[in-house]
Amino acid sequence: MSYHVVVTRDGDGWMADVPAIPGTHTWAKTLRALNRSIREVIGMVEDLPRSAEASIDLDIEYRTGDPNLDSRSSQLRARRKEIERNAAEVASETRELAGQLAGQLPVSDTAILLGVSKGRVTQLQVPPPRNTRKAPAATGTSR
Repeated sequence: MSYHVVVTRDGDGWMADVPAIPGTHTWAKTLRALNRSIREVIGMVEDLPRSAEASIDLDIEYRTGDPNLDSRSSQLRARRKEIERNAAEVASETRELAGQLAGQLPVSDTAILLGVSKGRVTQLQVPPPRNTRKAPAATGTSR
């Protein structure tokens, strides 16, 4: 679920409108509070379960009243999002290659090849813990 939201500076607070859902708008003093309010309003109008509000994808267009500031902040947010996506891809590929190199090369060589510390290689090469909980032992006695 993705919703385009137009957020406009309104006096000492912020107004949010969801153009795809006529009449869906809210106001808050801070952008953090507005984010929560937007999700609540969309959830209420779309009759979503409360638990779905956190997973609503918001494409927010901010309008501060200064088009230059709006444009620059939008460009920076887009660049940050791209960097975060790239970082996640690099981390995933590093984890995969570290796993492939496990047992083939010393940790120190793997670290240099991957451009990370030896400690990080060790972390990446440790298999994820399994659920090793045992069923509780019977405590009663049979007669």
